[in-house]
Amino acid sequence: MAKPGVTLTYSVEGVNGGNVDDTEALSNRFVDFNSALCTLTTLGGSATGCPFRAVPTQIPASLWTTISTLDPQFGPLTPLGSGHDTFNIGAPLEWAGMQDTTYEVIITATSSADPALPPAANSRSLKHTVIATKESMTRYIRLEIDQFIGELQNANAAGVKTAGLLPINVHPITMMNDNALAAILAGNLGSASQKHATSIKLMEAIARAAAKVPAPYQADWTARANAILRDLAAAQASMVTSIR
Repeated sequence: MAKPGVTLTYSVEGVNGGNVDDTEALSNRFVDFNSALCTLTTLGGSATGCPFRAVPTQIPASLWTTISTLDPQFGPLTPLGSGHDTFNIGAPLEWAGMQDTTYEVIITATSSADPALPPAANSRSLKHTVIATKESMTRYIRLEIDQFIGELQNANAAGVKTAGLLPINVHPITMMNDNALAAILAGNLGSASQKHATSIKLMEAIARAAAKVPAPYQADWTARANAILRDLAAAQASMVTSIR
């Protein structure tokens, strides 16, 4: 397990378990934990196909890891001979997550000497867990707020009456969330909690207003507001520091 901004090193070893020389080709696959296609509002909920409330939902291969530097193959290896290499994984400081989140990489070694189709292969699952901090929670909430504002703007453009949600209520909560993040980056978690407490009051007003808008917006916006309220309460209570 590691906080955002911390990089861990992982080892890969391949062993030739056959009785002839062999070369093992290596491949990898990054698992997307959001197989249920959950949204920012529903990630980490009761659906089994999206167990974590975090973004992104799979490791960005070109940004978080040096797995591309792995040797593409081990060998040729004599019987019982082995090959070894290492690579790194690390979520950035700007990672957005409400809970400790486990990312999975599947690494597969495939025999080049096995005449069978498909040839013999062996896969192992590597799991990298990112620890949620007060900062990562606040960043996730900002994503939710931005998406909510986008929905409101689209509805306004379509002529939908939004019960005064934009800009009277929503823009202040954006500023308050930014203030909370600034306090976190300054090392003042207590002040950030106070900002989140104010945001909770603002979001409660937003939730009441959302209940007054016409269908089909009412149900979606109420769900968004309630999800943000739950996340704000969790962020307010968290005292898990960043590594800054």
